[in-house]
Amino acid sequence: MIDAIASKKYFIENLIWVNTIGDSFRRANVYKPEFKESEKGKEALKKILHNHLQQLVIDHYKNAVSEKQHLKNIASLQSESVSNILNGGKLNYGVCQKMLNVYLKYQWCNGVIPTPPHFPVDRIIQEKLKCKPVVSWTKDIVTEAQYLDVIRYAEEVMKEEPFSSLAEMELEIFQKSITLK
Repeated sequence: MIDAIASKKYFIENLIWVNTIGDSFRRANVYKPEFKESEKGKEALKKILHNHLQQLVIDHYKNAVSEKQHLKNIASLQSESVSNILNGGKLNYGVCQKMLNVYLKYQWCNGVIPTPPHFPVDRIIQEKLKCKPVVSWTKDIVTEAQYLDVIRYAEEVMKEEPFSSLAEMELEIFQKSITLK
């Protein structure tokens, strides 16, 4: 008989992963045109990335993690994503930060990890924070410095609000921007 608790955890982890990869890849145009239909190569890459994210959570996020370590973890996804099927040969920084931050947000909301240090940077949160200019996370955030520009701006906004973390601020902003139907 299948262990019901393990089966539920596996189910939730798969939902988290499917949503993470969808949120990270959907608008990012990560694959070279000749590989858009190559399911075998895409699935292999996704498996490597998922395993890497799971290991990052085990190694670094069971307790509070420093920003310095978090930035190293984002960069490690770029190293892990080297592939001949990707535009540019690897995922850009913006896609990597989105992937790690979305995955951590789901794990945090699921009670698996403590509050993550940052939040998923995308167009919507930048618009809600009134960032000027709003930069494309899929194309224009290619360095740690460009990513940190948005994070630093969010920290300034947070000084005006009663939030204890960037992740909590983003979650509330996100919740206000969606309606459940």
